[in-house]
Amino acid sequence: MHNCAGQFALASKLTGRHSKCTMQDLTPALRVSLAHATTIIRGWHREYNEERPKKELSGLTPADYAAQMAAEAAI
Repeated sequence: MHNCAGQFALASKLTGRHSKCTMQDLTPALRVSLAHATTIIRGWHREYNEERPKKELSGLTPADYAAQMAAEAAI
């Protein structure tokens, strides 16, 4: 498999025109990029909700605040 995504970027930069890479050529690179982006975003989402306290939530994390609200609603 060749690196069509990199070739596409370089060819476009050098010539100002699009190369002849097809979407089929680019799909494997996009899958890897999407999988990587998904991993990064999920990690950030978990950290944001479970590890970062928010002063707007009285110093609680969003997950802790949600648990506290659920416990109060159950009373």
